Amino acid sequence: MCVNSLSQGLNVDLPKAGLEPRTSRSESRASTTTPRRHEAYAVIVVVVVVLVVKVLVVVVLVVVIIVIVVGVVVVAAATAEIVVVVVVVVEVVVVVVVLIVVVVAVVVVEVVVVVAVLLVVVVIVVVVVVVEVVVVVVVVVVVVVKREGRESSRIRKG
Repeated sequence: MCVNSLSQGLNVDLPKAGLEPRTSRSESRASTTTPRRHEAYAVIVVVVVVLVVKVLVVVVLVVVIIVIVVGVVVVAAATAEIVVVVVVVVEVVVVVVVLIVVVVAVVVVEVVVVVAVLLVVVVIVVVVVVVEVVVVVVVVVVVVVKREGRESSRIRKG
């Protein structure tokens, strides 16, 4: 407050002079907590987008595998006997099932890991917010107790 009135009288630009006006505690606290929350939300959005892209890639791979299987079966049916067609179909089905199981297992593991990481991030954010609230409450209690102590000592003296 004193710096502001002084700078107005002297025509001094506060930022150029290196004297920023003091902000209130709530403003300074809000400016430090908001970016952390935005960063956490950005990480969550990026992780979800990556998971969606991976799921889409898995779907495309499954469709490509099915198209290849149908092509192999059609070619085998047109060029060979029924026994060869059955053997080729069984081999292709086994390969496709194994590929699908592996891909789905990998995606499920990734989803579980991402959900676990997101839960850890949420817990960390909650703990940080709780700690900030506790610190503010403690500071307020200390200030109130000091003020009441001063007032009671004035009453005794006065």
